Amino acid sequence: GLEAEQFVEEVIHNRFHPTHIVEGPSFGFGRGRRGTPELLKRIAARFGGEVHIVEPVTVQVEEGETLLVSSSLIRRLIKEGKVHRAALCLGRAHAVRGEVVPGNRRGRKLGYPTVNLAVVDQLIPGDGVYAGRAVIEGGAHSCAISIGNAPTFGGAQRLVEAYLLDFEGDVYGEPVRIEFDRWLRAQKTFVSAEALADQMGRDVDAVRGVAGNEVETEKGPGA
Repeated sequence: GLEAEQFVEEVIHNRFHPTHIVEGPSFGFGRGRRGTPELLKRIAARFGGEVHIVEPVTVQVEEGETLLVSSSLIRRLIKEGKVHRAALCLGRAHAVRGEVVPGNRRGRKLGYPTVNLAVVDQLIPGDGVYAGRAVIEGGAHSCAISIGNAPTFGGAQRLVEAYLLDFEGDVYGEPVRIEFDRWLRAQKTFVSAEALADQMGRDVDAVRGVAGNEVETEKGPGA
């Protein structure tokens, strides 16, 4: 509710005493967002502050397609499962972190034991199966990541779980960082546990393909 000049004086200057302020060209502040970068420069100069306006960043995702990078765009891409495009904007793979907690052990019974993450207050990609990496103490491992409520088994809780390729060990209680490379497919309800196990085998093959840059995904948000 503060006017633009009052906002700069009372909130920015009196509270933080900045010598440098960095903003984008579309920054708006104060009542009705009437404050502009040029106004910010004039007001800050009275307090000995210097304002730096950073020009927009663009990335080319495909030939002929360029994205204007912004935090809102990155959040939307991640929520839609377009983790590869989000990574191009971020300059790194999007990741979530959590402690490994006990699950229902269905994956183990199917031949694909998963690590189940307790993920709190982080931006989780949209439901689906992804190719990525699990970073644990001792190194990184390619993994197939599942996000969803286990529809084949009628689950109600949204889970983040990952099958680590070529890994054996007990990591319960350990911190793990899961990095997302590519969307592979949507969550599906399978007619049997055996049918799900067959699909998980194909998912693992797809993860190996992504790790080897032989990318094949279902038509969907993976690009």
